[in-house]
Amino acid sequence: MKKTFEVTGMTCNHCVHTVQRLLQTLDEVTEVRVSLEPPQATIEADKDYSLEELNAQLSENSNYRVEK
Repeated sequence: MKKTFEVTGMTCNHCVHTVQRLLQTLDEVTEVRVSLEPPQATIEADKDYSLEELNAQLSENSNYRVEK
């Protein structure tokens, strides 16, 4: 399953790498692509993650959030 989400809170390339690293640690994620312009993340996974699950993963270590 492949989904793209808007990401809030990113301001630089370090933010992009942090969001990518955090999302890649989720179980069953096969690929994550994050960009600053536009601020979004594309996640390919064998599981359909909810916004709540993704934001819980991001909020543990940062102030980033994903939105539909």
